[in-house]
Amino acid sequence: MKLKRILKEASYSAWRMPDSKNLKQEYNVEYKHHVRNWAGDIWPTYNDFVADVKKAKKTKVSNSMDKSIGNRSRTKNKEQLLRLIKGYASYPEFRNEKSIDNLYSRIDNNESLDMPLVLKTSSGLQIMAGNTRMDVAFHQGVSPTVLVIDVSDKV
Repeated sequence: MKLKRILKEASYSAWRMPDSKNLKQEYNVEYKHHVRNWAGDIWPTYNDFVADVKKAKKTKVSNSMDKSIGNRSRTKNKEQLLRLIKGYASYPEFRNEKSIDNLYSRIDNNESLDMPLVLKTSSGLQIMAGNTRMDVAFHQGVSPTVLVIDVSDKV
């Protein structure tokens, strides 16, 4: 089992920087509807957000580091993940079993996935976007590479 995990980890290397379309969606959905509620208006404009994303540090998240990231679901398997997403506002139009299967398949086939976004605040790490991608990666034995955006001087 450990060898299988090591081989899977070595075989997946397709984490990518989110493109402008996906960053705009993260800003308009995750930031405006979730993060801004607890963090305040740290990015008054989309360009402010992009400037901080461009300075973000690419970080490979181990299981132990994952435990320190706030608001992570840490589901143990696909069934738990499907139960979780049924509570999302995006279910079933954008998030559903097919979209989850696609994430598993993308990792199996070494196809690219956007790096999740994690915020570094003055009180620790917090997931902003990509919780589901992180769960699927861990289910598949892959440590996700995330962008850690330092907002510790703002939050």
